[in-house]
Amino acid sequence: MCDLAVVLGGGLGEAGKMRTLKGVELIKNGVCKQLLLVGNRDEVEYMTHIALREGISPEKLLSDPNSEDTLDNAYYAKLIAQKVNAKNIALVTSDFHMERALKIFQHVFGSSYIIEPYSVHDTPTQEALKREEILKSLLPLLKLFKEGDHESIVRIKKTLKTLAFF
Repeated sequence: MCDLAVVLGGGLGEAGKMRTLKGVELIKNGVCKQLLLVGNRDEVEYMTHIALREGISPEKLLSDPNSEDTLDNAYYAKLIAQKVNAKNIALVTSDFHMERALKIFQHVFGSSYIIEPYSVHDTPTQEALKREEILKSLLPLLKLFKEGDHESIVRIKKTLKTLAFF
């Protein structure tokens, strides 16, 4: 059994809904103990509404609305996983996004965590697919940081953002 199903925000449409329903399914089927919804404020409110409507009890529901991107998703999810002592994580996102998301989560969380992928089918736009390919090409940059050192990764991201590189 996994400790925590982490659902990544996917917008306020079908992708966000399908990701949330997959997380709900993992809880209802006893695969995971708790559900964590991460994304921006609007995404988390949307996903929370769906999860509660689908019968997830508030005691099993955690959320963080501070993410701007997948790296933030991993960072904030790790902080919460540490607080609730979750070591076995189910990662829920769209199939086209899973490869990159999984690599980011594995690097940010480090080897003392188990991250298992649970993807949902999505039909992204061509623009979204091109963006995903560009972002995948940046994954080797993670090797500049020690695995599990989530604080350094986020610190450099904030510095680069301040310098207008992102």
